[in-house]
Amino acid sequence: MLSTPVLYHGARVVRVFQLPRLDSQPAFQEVQTPPTPAADPGPPGSNSLAASFLKLIQEHFQCPICWDVLVAPVTYCSSGHAACVYCTLSSAISLSLGVTKCVLCRSPNVVPGGCPFIYLRQTQDSVVSLMEGIAREFQDTPPENSELRSYACGALRDDWQRRSRVGRLLMHDVQQLRGPLTPTEASRMVSLARLQLQGEGVGSAQLPIEID
Repeated sequence: MLSTPVLYHGARVVRVFQLPRLDSQPAFQEVQTPPTPAADPGPPGSNSLAASFLKLIQEHFQCPICWDVLVAPVTYCSSGHAACVYCTLSSAISLSLGVTKCVLCRSPNVVPGGCPFIYLRQTQDSVVSLMEGIAREFQDTPPENSELRSYACGALRDDWQRRSRVGRLLMHDVQQLRGPLTPTEASRMVSLARLQLQGEGVGSAQLPIEID
């Protein structure tokens, strides 16, 4: 029979023993196995690191509403559900929930004070770091991964940058409110953001952009 592996002088050790017969004691034999090798980073010129960044984004940093890369992520419920601020506001309007209930789980808003959302700056910084890492590490060599290339220097990256600019503008305007976010004000903000996403030259009413 085999015991659970233990560490012995830096190596994994498995104890092999025989069941005792009558009053005899079990006999142990130590078998050393080499340490598990580190993951292969891939040959020079490969895109393994850029691909690992993309995998992290797709597994941990996608908006549950638009299913795209999170931009200007916010939360406002006790469950901590995070989504893009634009997706959150537009969904709240379309579902007639306002910002009193989470659009994902319908739990009540638990954020104190005037701003209805908690801006997840660390999450935003992580997304930016991963996206910049993809662009930095990607090497346009065959065999080419078209999806990875698009995130590194193509249409998906352009879309992420555009949505990021709009998201920051929208979050800034939300934070500048001096009172509760009314349905009318939320609709105005979403309409303005939609025009910006469509490429209209409409800017924020509040500049420069400084998100707290």
